[in-house]
Amino acid sequence: MSTVPWLDERERARLAQLSFAPQRKSAGGWVGDRRSARRGTSLEFADYRNYAPGDDLRRLDWNLYARLERPYLKLYEDEEDLALHIILDASASMEWPLTAEEGQVSKWDFARHLSAALAYIALQNNDQLLITAISGAEWQTFGPYRGREHSPRMFSFLSAQTASGELDWNECLRSYGLRHARPGLLVLISDLLSADGHRTGLNDLLALGYETTIVHTLSPDEMEPTLVGELRLIDIENGSAREVTLDGRLRAQYARRVKQWQEGIRRESHSRGVRYLLARTDRPWLGLLMQDLRRARLLK
Repeated sequence: MSTVPWLDERERARLAQLSFAPQRKSAGGWVGDRRSARRGTSLEFADYRNYAPGDDLRRLDWNLYARLERPYLKLYEDEEDLALHIILDASASMEWPLTAEEGQVSKWDFARHLSAALAYIALQNNDQLLITAISGAEWQTFGPYRGREHSPRMFSFLSAQTASGELDWNECLRSYGLRHARPGLLVLISDLLSADGHRTGLNDLLALGYETTIVHTLSPDEMEPTLVGELRLIDIENGSAREVTLDGRLRAQYARRVKQWQEGIRRESHSRGVRYLLARTDRPWLGLLMQDLRRARLLK
C-alpha cells in the first residue's frame, strides 16, 4: 500500500525527527514525563496498562494473564506511554472549496494531510494512535494501534474517508468521551462550523482529562470572501438557501464577524488550557506543523 499522496520521502524524513510533548500527566494516561527515548530501560516497575494491537508481546505479564484471562503490559518508571487521539471533521463543509483553483486545496485534503503527519509521528514513536473521522452519517475509526508497521494502513484509511452531512460538535465530543475510557493527547481538526458551537462538548472532554489541541481549519475565501453582487447562498451541509446582496460594506462586515468568531474561540481555548491554532488552507500544512505546533509545544 502506497503512502502517496499523503507524505513524500522528504516529508517523512522531517517528521521522523519529531515527537509529542505532553504538558501534563493524564488521569489514566501515561506514566512518567517522557524522559527517555528508550523504552523500558528501567528495572523499576511502575504500573500496568491494557494491551493494544501492535504492542510487543514480550512485554505481556503472562502470570497476570493466566489469572485474569486479560492481557496487560508492564510499564516501567522511565518510559512514556502516550495515547494520541485525532478527531477529524468529516462533515460536508470540510469539502470547501468544491472546485479548487490551481495551488488551492480543500479544507478536507488539508485536514487529512495534517492528520496523516500527526499519525505518522505517533506511530514512529510507538505511541498509541486512534483516529476517528466523524461525518453526519457515521464514525470511522483507525486503531488503537502502535508501531510504524501500521503506517501504510493508516494512509489507506485516510484515503478512503469521505466528507458528508452536518455535525453537532457538542454531542460528538460528549459521545467521544463516553466511548473511550483512556484519555490522552487529543487533536481536533475541524472548521468548527456547528450551529450550537462546541463549548459544552469540549468541557466534557476536559473534565475527563484530555489534553486538547484545536486546529481550526478555514479556507481564505471563508474568512475574506471575494464574491459580489446578487447571490443565492446554499448551505453545503443541509441545503438551505438564502438570497443576499453582497457589496463591499457587507463583505467587510462579514470578514469582521468571522475574525471576531475565530478570536473568541482562540481566547476561550487559551483560558481553559486548550491549545488553539488557526490553520488557513493557503498556508502549507507542513509549515503549520513544523513551526506553529512546535511553538505551541504539542511537538518537539
